Amino acid sequence: MEDDLFGERRTYQAPYIMNESAIPGGYIVSFHPGHTFEKHFATVGCRFEFPTLRDGYFGDLDDELLNAVRDDPGVRLVENDTAGPPPDDKNDW
Repeated sequence: MEDDLFGERRTYQAPYIMNESAIPGGYIVSFHPGHTFEKHFATVGCRFEFPTLRDGYFGDLDDELLNAVRDDPGVRLVENDTAGPPPDDKNDW
């Protein structure tokens, strides 16, 4: 387990992949099967709108929101967005 900025214990943190040619602050968030945006927003503690994928979304996150997103047990993976075409939502990440 790892302490967060407030000294609280985190029991889960989604894996993070740093890609080459990453867009600063841009991330792709992939959900576990069955996870919903409603559950995600409730866990993260706020609502926001980003372009969605079949099982997640991509957009700009600050460090605080990135950590909250990664702490959601329904998040399977977070990776840096990269310069290039939009992610292929048929890709089995």
